[in-house]
Amino acid sequence: MKGFLEYVTEMSESDKRRFRSLIENLLSHRLKLMYVGGEAVNHWQKEVREFEDSLFELIHGAAPGLKSYEIDLRQIYAKLVRRGPFQGELRKKYPKTDFPGACPFTLEHVVGSRVWNELEPHIST
Repeated sequence: MKGFLEYVTEMSESDKRRFRSLIENLLSHRLKLMYVGGEAVNHWQKEVREFEDSLFELIHGAAPGLKSYEIDLRQIYAKLVRRGPFQGELRKKYPKTDFPGACPFTLEHVVGSRVWNELEPHIST
């Protein structure tokens, strides 16, 4: 593995944007489940399953050729929890939550084992 830089199958530009959006949503919801909790946990768990299903369908339908496409979880994480005048989405919604300084997850954990098992054969190492 290359740390937080991972690769996925070749996709159209539209699919790449959708892939990144799903990764961002999964990361956001996993962070909420781990660090925020509360009454919305069941709702977030349901959404995680839906995002995983969408990601699986996107990967499963991807073109058979392979091309490197970097997913930098550090960048996505920083966007979600950044401090300062342009706070990230999670920092705004949960200002009292102490999110860690670095992303606590690997791509494998963010996408979930169901999706990872489909994605893993296509990852460049």
